[in-house]
Amino acid sequence: MTSSRPLLELRDVSRDFYIKTGIFSPNKILRAVRSVSMTIERGDVLAIVGESGCGKTTLARMLMNVLEPTSGEILYDGRPDNERPPEERSRKLQAIFQDPYSSLNPRKTISSIISLPLRIHGVRDSASVRRETLKIMDKVGLPARLYDNYPNQLSGGQRQRVAIARALILKPEIVICDEPTSALDVSVQSQILNLLMDMRQEFNLTYVLISHNLGVVEHLANKVAVMYLGRIVEMADCETLFADPLHPYTQALLASIMTPDPDLGIPVVELGVAFPSALNPPDGCAFHPRCSKRIPICNLKQPDIILEGERKLECHLFGNGQCDEGTRSKSSSV
Repeated sequence: MTSSRPLLELRDVSRDFYIKTGIFSPNKILRAVRSVSMTIERGDVLAIVGESGCGKTTLARMLMNVLEPTSGEILYDGRPDNERPPEERSRKLQAIFQDPYSSLNPRKTISSIISLPLRIHGVRDSASVRRETLKIMDKVGLPARLYDNYPNQLSGGQRQRVAIARALILKPEIVICDEPTSALDVSVQSQILNLLMDMRQEFNLTYVLISHNLGVVEHLANKVAVMYLGRIVEMADCETLFADPLHPYTQALLASIMTPDPDLGIPVVELGVAFPSALNPPDGCAFHPRCSKRIPICNLKQPDIILEGERKLECHLFGNGQCDEGTRSKSSSV
């Protein structure tokens, strides 16, 4: 019987860091993630997008239990994540990191790297380890002849396949993909993206995708969360968000996408040159210093969370718990 509970649930999760600013100065609080709430259903591919420094990777590290939330709660299948033993967490959730050149131990063979999770979880029979390692290598497109090779003998795409094999050998339920193709040649990126989609189908995986590349997001994701200065400012299914972005920041992100049409030229995005500091966030709406559509209340008050079906929005341009058509039309003109 399939559980009706979300696979992952974040309830008002925040993460602060204390930053030393000088010998005689008190520590300052950097609010990397601020009051994030969301649910991730089984089979979802949730993409978290936003500029560098917005809190995406910090949020991913909390999902991986590398960092503890300063406040709030993360639930896995209805159960607080911090109540699960580390062995259970690592079996259920694995990660694929950004750089296959630095995420693999250069002193270990490919077989040793891929089979490490098995050995950590108590599989000691060498024949079983070899069999499972060769099986997952075949599934991710790594020939058996590479079994005893080292990472420096592989191409970038092959190294990322090793990282994917290592993440999948325990058959996890959730995989955190932190910029999984950004360090690869463009010619290889599509192969890795297609492999991730194939593995999702075969292993019934749920992905959390951290990415700057909106083309990758549109290709992979079925839900998108847009993050700005530690907050989720808009969340919707992928098709809806790309077709009809509501938050001015989401509109600016989508307007920044380069197009192969030479007649369109380079996108002009009116966001200014300064990114607000998480050490000194502005009052009111965090985005208002860069927003061309701001209204007086934006300077004074944090927007309420607006829910419309499965869509989530934080913006003063939309009120009364719904997105009225007049405001939608005004806000959608970028």
